[in-house]
Amino acid sequence: MGLYCSGWVKRGPVGIIDATLRDSMETFRIIKHHLEGDLLPEKLTTREEVIQILGSDLKQIVTMDKWEKIRDYEI
Repeated sequence: MGLYCSGWVKRGPVGIIDATLRDSMETFRIIKHHLEGDLLPEKLTTREEVIQILGSDLKQIVTMDKWEKIRDYEI
């Protein structure tokens, strides 16, 4: 499921699942390249720390349950 959700990294929660899937594959390839090339330093940031860092820029967290509802609606 993470692959599908990663499509939102590029444009945010917009578009249809088909476009999001293509974006997620591109995002995955880039992250995979960085991991395999040891170009991405390990981070041990917790979910709570990420939310604190994003602060007011974080409009809404899309949980897996919410993502599945969106997917089901689109299907």
